[in-house]
Amino acid sequence: MTGDQRKRPAVWLFPLAVMVLIFWFSSQQGDDSSALSGAVTDFLYGLFRPLFPGMAPADFALALTWPVRKFAHMGEFTLLYLSFLTAFRFGSSMASPAGRTLVSLVSTGLYACSDEFHQLFVPGRAGRAADVAIDLVLPLCLSLILLFFPGKRRSRKEGSGECRGI
Repeated sequence: MTGDQRKRPAVWLFPLAVMVLIFWFSSQQGDDSSALSGAVTDFLYGLFRPLFPGMAPADFALALTWPVRKFAHMGEFTLLYLSFLTAFRFGSSMASPAGRTLVSLVSTGLYACSDEFHQLFVPGRAGRAADVAIDLVLPLCLSLILLFFPGKRRSRKEGSGECRGI
């Protein structure tokens, strides 16, 4: 077994770690989750207060709470998607870039569904189908870019020593 083959299973630790992180965030009760979002909103208020001199902190928080929470979810699931993409690229025998892209998107979508189901059992949280759609916005956009604008791919065999592509 070569060194490269021994390393392959390790690439699956990154998607696993991201899934554990998402599960941990989703396990926070509604009040705890709101407090974390509130801390981010307060930070943004301090950063952007000069742009909105007449806006009260409560109004700013009200305007930003929903976007902060949803962008956080999109970021988590984009990280999961990219980690799946990397794992399927380096930790599987799947040769097709399009196949890896689609399997990564489906895997991310299935985990997003399980995350919303999990939230049904967490006090103060709710599982919503619309949240699955929001979670998958950026992974879907990245998938479309990778599928329809694949760029030039070369293998190591073609001589550059550089491996390009997904």
